Amino acid sequence: MEVLNINYVCMINTLKSLGLSVDLLFEGTTITYEQAAKTNARSSWSDYNIALQNVFRIIGDDYSLISKFAVNSREYSTLQGLFSGIVSYRFLYWCQANFIGNYLFKNIKYTYANDSIGNVVLTMKVCGNAPTLGFFDVYAEVFKIFPTQLGGGDSLVQTEMLSESEVRYIITPPTSLKLSSIFKSFLKLPFGFIRATKLLSHTYSELLLIEEQKAELERLYDIQANLNEEVKLKNSQLEEQKEKVTVLLKVLSHDISNPLLVIDGRVNQIMRRKNLNVEQVLSSLEKISNSSKRISNMIEETRIFISSENSEVKLENVSLNQAIKYSVEQMNLIAVEKGVNLKYVEQPDFDIFVKASNEFLSASVLNNFISNAIKFTPVGGEVRLSLNTLNDNKVAVFEIQDTGVGMSEECLAEVKKSGKLSTTPGTEGEKGTGYGLSIASNFLSRFNAEYDVFSELNKGTTFRLSFPIVSTRIKRQAFL
Repeated sequence: MEVLNINYVCMINTLKSLGLSVDLLFEGTTITYEQAAKTNARSSWSDYNIALQNVFRIIGDDYSLISKFAVNSREYSTLQGLFSGIVSYRFLYWCQANFIGNYLFKNIKYTYANDSIGNVVLTMKVCGNAPTLGFFDVYAEVFKIFPTQLGGGDSLVQTEMLSESEVRYIITPPTSLKLSSIFKSFLKLPFGFIRATKLLSHTYSELLLIEEQKAELERLYDIQANLNEEVKLKNSQLEEQKEKVTVLLKVLSHDISNPLLVIDGRVNQIMRRKNLNVEQVLSSLEKISNSSKRISNMIEETRIFISSENSEVKLENVSLNQAIKYSVEQMNLIAVEKGVNLKYVEQPDFDIFVKASNEFLSASVLNNFISNAIKFTPVGGEVRLSLNTLNDNKVAVFEIQDTGVGMSEECLAEVKKSGKLSTTPGTEGEKGTGYGLSIASNFLSRFNAEYDVFSELNKGTTFRLSFPIVSTRIKRQAFL
């Protein structure tokens, strides 16, 4: 084993100071953190190279930190005052070549010499595998700051790579220093990396604190911005809801007043006129009943509208064929009573299933579109219903086409923009709240469906409802 484990202490402390796991240091090595922590033990040169390479990979080539955060000789005063006099800086490099270097690395051979102009020529040769990239650069920095750590200036260090495993340092040291300064810091110099990481830890901790404070401020800013957006959205929703409630109350107060007047008038007529025959009384009661039904229908439609705006809707796979047939059966009674021909044509020979609410698909969507078509179609007119598929049976299209009064361009644009029909009476004076289309549109959006409308004044209107198909099933055939 070539490398003294004290060399790992610097790297371990560096990772800890940066808040990183020390396990990162030993990735790809055969040594563990517990083994490396035994500073007097030794490990292999190859493991040391891998660990050093891991440090450079994780935190970069930070060997320059040695010169920035190296040992401060003033912090070590154990031998202070014991030595005096002046010695040559060359003695430091001679000690490194003959004692310290051999103690730290068994596989590195040092040679020490002086050239003709007084420079120190220090050669390091690694026996065995070449060191990792950056190893020799680290020692160039170490040799540069030798005098700095002892109170002098920097040495001038030139590096000559003799091979990938051998390097020559030509060092021009400063003049001289006191012997006391040499010993009080020189004993600590091999562990300069350890001190560097401690000082770096303090600096980096301050940077981390600043970054954390910055991140916290950004987080609070984002929270505040999100809260502001939520408040704006809630205020907008409340204003919209307030407007809807206001309009709804106006519509109800207006539309309910007419049937109430009819009821009140018929009741007063029956009470005032004692000589009414049975037929007249029955006629008045019929009008009272019809007016009551109109009020009841308005209230029910309003209830459904409020429910569609606020409640959750349970979605399931619903047979669109069956839902249409159910609505046709219901609406046909109204069509027959008014004298409108309601005709339904179903093209597919299979059942179509869509994602919708079984409760609201017929009652609140299909019935609304069909009843509107009947409402605005004159006596003797026709409402044609059809079911088809598009895009290789991926989309179901249900059309409601009437031969009624149609819509003006302005009215058509308003319907497409707001999804709401005005409370225009039907061809026979039929009344409504005007919220039928809004209710249907609301539910369609929840079913991931949509509608389009085409109309021409005095020629009729066509509503086209498009549903994504979730599945199909062949219809059961009856065999004799």
